[in-house]
Amino acid sequence: MVAPEPPWPTINGVRTKLAGFINQLGSSVDVLSPPGTGGQPPPAATWTVFTVPVTERSRVRALASRNLPIAAHFPSSQVLGMLGRLLDSGARYDVLHLDTLATAHLAAPLRRFMLGRGYRPTIVVSLNDSYSLLLSSGGLNDRLKPRMYCHYVKAVERRLLPDADWVDVVSEQDLAWLRDLVPRARTRLIPLGVDMAEFSGPRLEPRFEVLYLGTMAHHGFHWLRMALDSTIGLLRSRVPNARIAVAGPDATPEALEYFARHGVVHLGFVKDLSALLRSTRLLLVSSRQRAGTPTKALQAMAAGTPVVGMEALDGIPQGRDNVSFSRATSWADLADRVADILSDEDLASRLGAGGRELAGRHHAWPVVRDRYFDFAGERGQAQPC
Repeated sequence: MVAPEPPWPTINGVRTKLAGFINQLGSSVDVLSPPGTGGQPPPAATWTVFTVPVTERSRVRALASRNLPIAAHFPSSQVLGMLGRLLDSGARYDVLHLDTLATAHLAAPLRRFMLGRGYRPTIVVSLNDSYSLLLSSGGLNDRLKPRMYCHYVKAVERRLLPDADWVDVVSEQDLAWLRDLVPRARTRLIPLGVDMAEFSGPRLEPRFEVLYLGTMAHHGFHWLRMALDSTIGLLRSRVPNARIAVAGPDATPEALEYFARHGVVHLGFVKDLSALLRSTRLLLVSSRQRAGTPTKALQAMAAGTPVVGMEALDGIPQGRDNVSFSRATSWADLADRVADILSDEDLASRLGAGGRELAGRHHAWPVVRDRYFDFAGERGQAQPC
């Protein structure tokens, strides 16, 4: 596996999406990650980690070859040299997993290198989100720089993704976008996973009525403020003394001033996320981006916590409005739905149970792992090369 970030706990215990998948693998995994990102792998890990040094020259070379700048973390010559040493030591690989678009430039050189050694492993580029769709989402595309960068990323996707055997995305929107943008790529939907056991447990005495989890930088705080501006008045008229909390990375001074003015509790980083979710009456997903899957929504669903949001919830495969979650169509509708759930225990219980059922059936890590390795079963659904 080649990963732009080490897939073990780093700052404040935050883990990349790849960590849960690696923990499901029964065989050893070799992970190539850039150095200097902090953290140490857990002692019980069955996989080893190798780092690739980065130089300014390699960063410039990455840009010149139309790769994303972060591709400089993985100069192909150094990655191939490292892989050669692993093969010489007896390592054998059935799958070469390239995590996110930042490593997709390695697909073609890896194929040539492995064929030269007499091996034909399956090469997978796992995108998580489609970068070009993410950049084109509402709220992100209102300035010249994002529009220019989106055009650049589209060119990178068109050029690099057909080199892999499979391109994995996590939602129907990403799948449809890439099948139209890069029809030569063989795309498939592999949903994000969630650790059902970690978020299982009894519902706890409510500490908060409404909880938001995630970033408060840039567009994240913009969408959160829009949601709260629309919701707080109606919520507190129908649910007196409603408690609202925000958890996540350090907030900006602007965000902290806003929270203080509206009586919103800023929790900062929360170590026991499971207990927090199980002691919250609903999770607010204010993001309106059309790419990817909101991971915090999956965690809340696994905890049996009702989820209310807008476009971002469309990124949950098989999800259904008023069954798995409550999906609003406007800020005013969002406010009504939040107030309805907090005023109706039966509705809240039904949404919590529906979300947990969906998470267990489609997003539990063992389910995702088995689907990932079902390459033969996917062949009939693939786009032709």
